[in-house]
Amino acid sequence: MVSVHAGENQSLVQVAPDEIARVPGMTADYVRTPHGYFHSSCVQHIDQSEELQVDGSIKRADGKLRQVAQCAYPRFLNNGTRIEATAKNTRLPEVYNGYLQLVSATLSSGTNELTAYMTVPPNPSSESGQTLYFFPGLEDAQNVVSILQPVLGWDGYGANNWTIASWNCCKSGTTYVGNNVVVKPGDLIYGTMVNTGGQNWTITATDETNTSLASATLKTQGYSQTFDWVFAGALETYGVSSCSQFPSSGPIKFTNIQAYVGGKVVSNPSWSIQPGSNSETACTKATVVDSKDVNISY
Repeated sequence: MVSVHAGENQSLVQVAPDEIARVPGMTADYVRTPHGYFHSSCVQHIDQSEELQVDGSIKRADGKLRQVAQCAYPRFLNNGTRIEATAKNTRLPEVYNGYLQLVSATLSSGTNELTAYMTVPPNPSSESGQTLYFFPGLEDAQNVVSILQPVLGWDGYGANNWTIASWNCCKSGTTYVGNNVVVKPGDLIYGTMVNTGGQNWTITATDETNTSLASATLKTQGYSQTFDWVFAGALETYGVSSCSQFPSSGPIKFTNIQAYVGGKVVSNPSWSIQPGSNSETACTKATVVDSKDVNISY
C-alpha cells in the first residue's frame, strides 16, 4: 500500500475500510488531507528549502526545478462528492461537508497577510482512528483555485498525537504540504499566511510554547488569487461517529486574528458562522467572541 511521507517517521493517514465502502470509486491508496481524500500520488511534500512555483513545479534550494506530474486521479470530499483532477475548485462550505464549523468573512479587498493563534486542545476522550483538523485560512471568494492554511491536526499522521503542517490545495488536482511538527496539548500555535512579494506566499505554523521546535513552513504561489475570503477558524473531521472523539475539553480558541489589507489591520471583520450539515455538527458550536477572537467548542 502506498504511503505519503510528510515528515520524519510520519505518514498521512490512509483511508479506513468503512470510508472506502462509503465513497464509490475510492481505493486503499487514498489518504486523508485537510481538503478531502486524495490519491497518495497526488500529495506532494515540499521541504522547507523548496518553493512551490506557479506552474506546479517545485524549486529546490540549488535553483533546479523538480517537476510534478499532473494528478491522474479524482479526489473525494468527505461527503463522497467526486471531483475530477481537472475540475475547477468550488467554494468549500457549500459542498464540503467535512467542515463542521467555519467562521469566515469576505473582505472588500484582498488581504496580504492573515495571522492567528490557536491553543492545542487536550487529546480526545476516545481514540478510534478519527482525524481532526483545525485551521485559519485564505481563499478567493469568486475564483477559487487554492486555499492557504496552517493546520493543527489530531492523528493526521496516524500516531495519536497533535501536529502542525502548512498546506496549499488544489492546483491541478494536487495538494501540497510542507514539513510537519509534533506539538502538545496546551501549546500556543501561531499561524501565518504572508505575501512576500508578487504571487509569493509563505504559510507558517510555529509552536510559541516550545521554541526549540522547527516551524512548519510552506513557500508557495498565490496563482493570481485575490485572497478576500478570510477563515478565522474552521473544524474539519474524518472518522468521527461520537462526541467523545473530540478533545476531552474545550473550546479551541483562535485568538488575536488579524487580516491585513495594504499593510493595515482590518478593524472589524464581519465574521459569519457556517456550520456544516454532518451529524457531528450536533457535537460542535462556533462562537464569535469579538473582532479578533473566535471559539469552536465540542
